[in-house]
Amino acid sequence: MSRITLSFDRSTGNFWMDTGLVVLLERFGEGEHEVENVRRTLVSQLAQPTGKKGEYYDVNARAFREYSKVNWVYPVNLFIKVAGSAPKIMVDGRKVFTSPPEFDLPIKLSKEKNLCDICAEKSFLCDAKMWMYPFIVDPKKFGTFYPGTKRGLKLCARCALAGLAAYLGWLWRAQGRDVLHFFIFHTDLREMKRLHEEVLRPLQQQSTRGGTAPVAFAGPYLHETTLGLLLALFAHVPRSDRLSEEARQLLAALLGANAQTPPLAVTLYAITGKPGQAFNMQALREFSRLQPLYRLL
Repeated sequence: MSRITLSFDRSTGNFWMDTGLVVLLERFGEGEHEVENVRRTLVSQLAQPTGKKGEYYDVNARAFREYSKVNWVYPVNLFIKVAGSAPKIMVDGRKVFTSPPEFDLPIKLSKEKNLCDICAEKSFLCDAKMWMYPFIVDPKKFGTFYPGTKRGLKLCARCALAGLAAYLGWLWRAQGRDVLHFFIFHTDLREMKRLHEEVLRPLQQQSTRGGTAPVAFAGPYLHETTLGLLLALFAHVPRSDRLSEEARQLLAALLGANAQTPPLAVTLYAITGKPGQAFNMQALREFSRLQPLYRLL
């Protein structure tokens, strides 16, 4: 069975993929892991019951049975458009499932090795489909986020799984009915894992339709909500009842609050767009100098 190797020393430099690598390292640790085991674990965490019921036809009992419907978690379902699948037959003039639909995302690897478009390592590759990664789309249907890849991106199993795992590591905020803001932090993998575990996760809001990013305020503009996020983080620098002293010092260093400590190499990415048949990205902004913002606020 195909295996991937996870290591803190093998980052890609891509903020989305590196976020996913941190998630994989948190859940599985360094070392070799079976692709299928990692994939199944990720899929199980990205799909959840909707609270609604459906019917399928039990062929053996010749009767309809009720099942709990499942879908990809919000807002992942704005990107992953693969519906649940199950065999169908005709019953009373209509096509019906013969078992509860299964939600899955198979990764089909090539038989020959080639260079991965993200990490440049030679490996067996798969196609990066638009329903798995927000910033990689099918060039036959849409423009591509990455220039020079008109054929579509080819990814190794590690990058493919990291792209999927990133959905479990982002911060996001919904603005009304048609605008979403996503905040992804990128840095050295060890430091980013520490940032996620010690700062972001303790401060992260419970996932709702409004988002998981802790913000002091939010609005329809990208910079407005971004500043609301930074202000919420700044408030924990002088004191905090939710962060340990070590985490508070890490946050202070991150934001440049301590002039004697060189700021960590952290970049904040803010993305906004409109959800529809697929997520329509309107703007991507990179904030790499957080210290001046700290002094302004």
